[in-house]
Amino acid sequence: MPTTAQLADLARPVPPLVTVSGVGEGIVPAALLFWGQGDDGWHAGIAWIYRIFRGQPLRALLTTWVPAGQVRERAGESYERVPRIVLRGPASTWPVLPPAYPKIGPEWVERHHHTVRADPTGEYADLRDDIRAGP
Repeated sequence: MPTTAQLADLARPVPPLVTVSGVGEGIVPAALLFWGQGDDGWHAGIAWIYRIFRGQPLRALLTTWVPAGQVRERAGESYERVPRIVLRGPASTWPVLPPAYPKIGPEWVERHHHTVRADPTGEYADLRDDIRAGP
């Protein structure tokens, strides 16, 4: 299984966009970074912009692994060159995904957080505390 550093080397500079369910409220636009084949089937390594305004702005570039069934292609995108990797063991041991998203600046890369589990409510309570605390 590749390390996080190896994934960064494998990642496409401009990953294609998809839509994803189950990582926030409703359907979320995301970048498809990797396809991973685990013991329980295929998974997608995704990144999306997290913006919540409840009292104060919270912003981060989140990454996580989700079951492939939660991902839908978008018209006009090409997925042929999305890297495929093998994932072993439980999801908690899978590599952290690198920060990548089309047309983002360094301020988003600096606010990258990888989460082991998606939060379908879109709350990401632990991340809110980390984001508010800052670097």
